[in-house]
Amino acid sequence: MTEAKPETAAATATGPPAAASGETAHPRRFGGWLARWGASCTLVVLLAAAIIASVLGGHPDRLPAVALGSPLLLYATKAAAFFLLGLALVVVLARAFQHGDLPIEITKDGLRWEDVRQVKTETDATVTALREAVERLEKLGAAHDARMTVLEEMQDLILEEME
Repeated sequence: MTEAKPETAAATATGPPAAASGETAHPRRFGGWLARWGASCTLVVLLAAAIIASVLGGHPDRLPAVALGSPLLLYATKAAAFFLLGLALVVVLARAFQHGDLPIEITKDGLRWEDVRQVKTETDATVTALREAVERLEKLGAAHDARMTVLEEMQDLILEEME
């Protein structure tokens, strides 16, 4: 069995070692961890919070029909409802921060966002049309400047002849 060098063991445990010149670890390392484990950790915390909220909420003396006479089933139902509401909130916030869009419709069937590809296509078409309009305006401006130059020259000639 070969022994790992101390430098290699540290690199394996914590990622690549920082350079001797004082460089820090790769800047996207934390982002990679967050991408890998962030969603899982969020779901675990959300589930734990839903269960705790359900238990802390207690139960009435007379259980509703959905509980089928079992306080445990009532707690599970309330926890599921809290979890799903929390999940919907997390999804909306995550998309708002990542893509900058909010749902355009919230119904009993779920959330609906605008089709990003359609918006991109429409935006690209608008940008192209605006660029063409700017080019036409620049050409018209150049033609206007040329006409004004001719008119000013003609005015100068007329003024010279009148003197």
